[in-house]
Amino acid sequence: MKKYYEVDDSKFPIVVTTLTDIQLTNELFGEYLEYMDSWLNGGKPFVDIHVLSEGKYMSSEYRIELNNFLKKRSEIVKKMKTGLIMVNSSMVMSMMLKGVFLFNPPPCPHTVVKTLAEAYTLADRVLKTGKF
Repeated sequence: MKKYYEVDDSKFPIVVTTLTDIQLTNELFGEYLEYMDSWLNGGKPFVDIHVLSEGKYMSSEYRIELNNFLKKRSEIVKKMKTGLIMVNSSMVMSMMLKGVFLFNPPPCPHTVVKTLAEAYTLADRVLKTGKF
């Protein structure tokens, strides 16, 4: 069965999670949260690049649950995620993400970019300087 996400950790401590075009279900969402939890508890800080461009839209129910998941783990997110970079090629979706982050920021440094190449450049900068 195809997953909701694909992972590339070949450039660790940069971890790229690409959301797929699979429609999210409760089972797949649970697997996604377990995956996120495993990285947060992995013992090594990392830059998290999430590529959203191909992913299906996440319902408000799942977004709320994801937000609660991150809030409950805010201290470990601050410690383990040295940066969160969301990649979305859609200008409208990128603006929406920036708006969401303005009112409900993740507990780690974060930004939204349009390309994976830009995300890698920023990830390298975060690893070297600690900021975007």
